[in-house]
Amino acid sequence: MSASVRPVHAVLIANRGEIALRIMRSVRAAGARALCVYSQADAEQAWWRAADAACCIGGATPAQSYLQADAMLAAARALGADALHPGYGFLAENPDFAQAVQDAGLLWIGAPPAAMRALGDKASAKRLLQGADLPLLPGYAGQRQDAAHLLEMAQQIGLPIMIKAAAGGGGRGMRKVSSMAALPGALRQAAAEAQQAFGRADLLLERALEAPRHIEVQIAVDAQGQIVDLGERECSIQRRHQKIMEESPAPDLSPELRNQLLACAHTLLQTAAARGCPYLGLGTLEFLFDGAQFYFMEMNARLQVEHTVTEQRLGEDLVAWQLQLAQGAPMPLSQAQITQRLAQGGVAMQLRLCAEDPQQDCLPQSGRVLHWRAPALRCDSALHTGDEISNYYDSLLAKLVAHGASRAQVQADLQRALRNLQLLGVRHNGALLQAILAHPACQRGALDTAWLEQMLAAWGQPAHTPQVLGAACAAYVLASQARYPAPGLAAPFSSTACLPVYWRFHLDQQNAASAAATAYRASLTWCDGVWRARIDSAAAQKEAPPPTVLQFAADGAQLQINGASHAFCWRSAGAQLWFALDGVSYCAEDAMAAVRSPAQSQNGDVLYAPFAARVQEICRQPGECLAAGDVIMVLEAMKMQHAVRAPAALRLEALLVGSGGQVASGAALARLQTREET
Repeated sequence: MSASVRPVHAVLIANRGEIALRIMRSVRAAGARALCVYSQADAEQAWWRAADAACCIGGATPAQSYLQADAMLAAARALGADALHPGYGFLAENPDFAQAVQDAGLLWIGAPPAAMRALGDKASAKRLLQGADLPLLPGYAGQRQDAAHLLEMAQQIGLPIMIKAAAGGGGRGMRKVSSMAALPGALRQAAAEAQQAFGRADLLLERALEAPRHIEVQIAVDAQGQIVDLGERECSIQRRHQKIMEESPAPDLSPELRNQLLACAHTLLQTAAARGCPYLGLGTLEFLFDGAQFYFMEMNARLQVEHTVTEQRLGEDLVAWQLQLAQGAPMPLSQAQITQRLAQGGVAMQLRLCAEDPQQDCLPQSGRVLHWRAPALRCDSALHTGDEISNYYDSLLAKLVAHGASRAQVQADLQRALRNLQLLGVRHNGALLQAILAHPACQRGALDTAWLEQMLAAWGQPAHTPQVLGAACAAYVLASQARYPAPGLAAPFSSTACLPVYWRFHLDQQNAASAAATAYRASLTWCDGVWRARIDSAAAQKEAPPPTVLQFAADGAQLQINGASHAFCWRSAGAQLWFALDGVSYCAEDAMAAVRSPAQSQNGDVLYAPFAARVQEICRQPGECLAAGDVIMVLEAMKMQHAVRAPAALRLEALLVGSGGQVASGAALARLQTREET
């Protein structure tokens, strides 16, 4: 190690979950101790126990814990850290925090505070680059933030318009507006969300492109000023401006366009350096592409969630690069070496497995993980069976990453992993991810940022037929009664040929279209060293479900239905019966023990919380008359805001919750009256 390289012995990771685990691996590989912090909400989680040392940093909410800069510095001193890695999210792009870390004598493993202020802030970056030979969308990035001025600027820019939080990322504080009437409310909501997420309510405005592609470039800069790019990533598949699929290289991008994009990234950083704002470390430049022109959108002055696909193609550990560059080491590879590796690096793709329900507008979900088994490919996750998924943090559960010689091979590997996915107890988007990969547009690479919303509007068919689901539910009962039998267990004795079991079930609201209550007769036998079940309809039906054979294994089973094999696993939680069939998660219940759905009651007299959340804002007061669609309150959970609206022209009789309070899934929020009752 040269004298110019600052040694590091202990790194505090100022983040949580899979981010902390990911950084731990690289810190330990570099020979340093990995130190962690955790919130009260994470006290029972397993991820922080993998650190060399850890301490509780505060309350459950991010504002009480992971956004507490003073508490982070106190933890660094208490645990003996000499460096701090912010991860991605929370304080990762807070220049004041970065400066405080450096002032405390710690090595900051991230972009310099001055560069973060100038480039990591969207509005500041636009002002810095104004007048340079760089493609920028028309917009407003000024410091004047009063509502009247923002409305005036929006009229000058023209509709449709995109509102963005000046700080941070991850889709927080973003709103697309197509009418001037909706603009004041959208500005207010975006500012409130930005304030809560990043501690700043500043906004910028941009002309919105209707259906662009979202393509980004990974860059790295060393202490000597050498700039390299690590190729581009396609990030166009998004919902609510948050990515759920990324890949590298971007499909259907000509060599000429790729070279133009990468040259633009270099020019941007060179311009910033020439204007007194040199960069250091890793970062990401994000662009919108309308089919003919790239437009610079923003810079993320940190590592990103999707850095994994670049790592897979390059064959390098990018967190290790961050550590080396922050210590003052030269660039690990030259641009020529990087370009050669990328040319031979094949294709990498990442899917984000999230706790959200695609059948209900991707609303966030919380609950206890009854069963989790990571798939057989790269899976960055902090999940463990028994973990409680809270509503305080991001809905991301795991990142599934595949790498291969061709795009078709990578997609096939991911489909295989999703079909065998074992995650029970919390609804997730695994079925949607399967549908995305199977869609012809995705297979062709014909993607844009509007595509997923359009697909979701047309998607909604259950993944399996009622007959197959009925067979799975009956098989579940057999598995439960057999108490997870294993080879060697004595076969049951009966004076008859089979032991019939009757059960009447219904499936959850997510699969209500296929959830007609159906009874099935099943018989369980011991044959050839495994348990087998034969399941037939017990009701008189014109089309009886096909006979089913259930082959038990130590951690699951295979359902053989009409010669087709289906991956199957199950767990129970009280009256709820969770099972995964071909990676799609279902929840069934005994029809006699059904509980009321947390969704809005059919007669409209009471509104219920669709998920566990915090009441961010109360918008209407008891006694007010409401029109259909009027917002009564706003809920916030897992980086998402959800407006609770009046289902019809009604009167608000009573509010059953208060602003700032936490509500459980299914909790009563408000009581309504019809106008006639009033």
